[in-house]
Amino acid sequence: MDRRTLQADIARLERQLAALRDDAARRDTDIILHEKRRTLSLLEDMEQNISRCTLRLAKIEATLDALALTLRHAQTQQSPQPVEETLRRQLDAEVTAIQDTARDLQAFEELRAQMLAQRTR
Repeated sequence: MDRRTLQADIARLERQLAALRDDAARRDTDIILHEKRRTLSLLEDMEQNISRCTLRLAKIEATLDALALTLRHAQTQQSPQPVEETLRRQLDAEVTAIQDTARDLQAFEELRAQMLAQRTR
């Protein structure tokens, strides 16, 4: 399902609704229009969740890169105490980011399930 097709369907249904005179047809078209708008809203929510997950994954990647560099640097230095604390903080941040991403992915899957359920009605 893509946004442009959905927006085109909504515009077409709005034009049809304005031209309809039969009350039953107007009600049916209005129901379909409502569902299309709701689908568009869910699609926008999904796109936002995907963007948020992508950004969080990029953050995780950047932190892991920094962690790898810190480890390499630590191997050349002989001060294990501060390095261990730095690594612990970075790993804690990664765990938090992964948990946030997992929650967003779960929300995305729920939205997708809602959209699929809506399409089968």
